[in-house]
Amino acid sequence: MLTTGLFTFVSVGVAACLALVLALFYCVVSFVLIVLRAIVEVFATIAATWISADPFLKVLILAAILYGGYRLYRHYRSTRAKAVEGE
Repeated sequence: MLTTGLFTFVSVGVAACLALVLALFYCVVSFVLIVLRAIVEVFATIAATWISADPFLKVLILAAILYGGYRLYRHYRSTRAKAVEGE
């Protein structure tokens, strides 16, 4: 009688753990799919905006991106130089 109760307890526990693992997997997959859908939607919106944009605005956006990249590069070099000095 004791073994039947123990077997039932273990079986229910394993089933509950399996259900939790499957629910967690479902939540993670759903979250990843939502993020991917949002990324696709953002890039589709950017592409539509880029196609319909005025040529001057395109040049202005490209210049802003280049300037931002340059500033990021300068920031990276300055923090790296400080790290090398500290060694």
